[in-house]
Amino acid sequence: MDRILVLKHIRDINDYINMPLEARQQIEEMVDVILSDGDFIRKCEGLTAYFFAARDNRREVVHKLAEEKNVDKDMLCLVMCELYSIETKNLYIRNNWPMDVYYDSMRDMAIWANTCYERTGKWGLLEYGWIALALFGVVFRLGRLQFEIIELNERCLPVTLAGIPVRNGSRAINIHIPEGDGITAEKRLDSYRKAYRFFRQTGYAVFVCHSWLLYPKHTEFLPPESNILSFMKDFNLFMPHDGNGEMVRVFGKAWPPANDNYDLLPQDTRIRRAFVNRFKSGGTAGDGFGVFIFDGENIVS
Repeated sequence: MDRILVLKHIRDINDYINMPLEARQQIEEMVDVILSDGDFIRKCEGLTAYFFAARDNRREVVHKLAEEKNVDKDMLCLVMCELYSIETKNLYIRNNWPMDVYYDSMRDMAIWANTCYERTGKWGLLEYGWIALALFGVVFRLGRLQFEIIELNERCLPVTLAGIPVRNGSRAINIHIPEGDGITAEKRLDSYRKAYRFFRQTGYAVFVCHSWLLYPKHTEFLPPESNILSFMKDFNLFMPHDGNGEMVRVFGKAWPPANDNYDLLPQDTRIRRAFVNRFKSGGTAGDGFGVFIFDGENIVS
């Protein structure tokens, strides 16, 4: 590894994705530790080549290296992802993918570094397997949302929408919702159009999403103007499931509350207050699976 080129890349990527300053300093310190140890360099390079060849995202291998070198395992996971992003940039160049998509897709490293800090009090990365999907060129951020191509395998299928059969084995564009500002109708439509073009769709395309945001009973307690309710209206909804497992997305490390005392949860936003009132009245959260058909400009069914 060329120290100057590596540090330039890491600084450039962290500038773009707004990595917090304290995290940047710790990242660069660990990069210096790696680059000052020939054995550490070789093992990092070997892991990079191995993971990209095998599309493997087992963070325990990185944890083992962290233990061997007596460095923080979660910070090493973050640093390894930033080192991998050099190879990812080359992947984008080889495939002639837009570089703005590359930089936007790397934003998750900062998002999940912040999440690691909120949950553990230190900088690093817990969601190593998820970040690997962006590094391997599987998941792409296109505007406000993230997307990947999948082959459907859902219990609710087959269905026919707008005359289009949607069945198991069908190719679909799967939607992910990264943490960030509101998923307004305008931003969503912009992202759907970008995904349609990026994946070189023609005719009608099938978009799907499986998320806590698509819980049909949200209509019972969320504010009518909620972006979540607006997002739900984009879809034909199937497979509702009650369960509160994803509420860490709403309440962060405050979830679950001690002794089911929901008054302990933060209530600083309308969404949080709505969920707290829901739980205190004996209700639950949940998730659902949604499908819509897109013609390149608009949702048609």
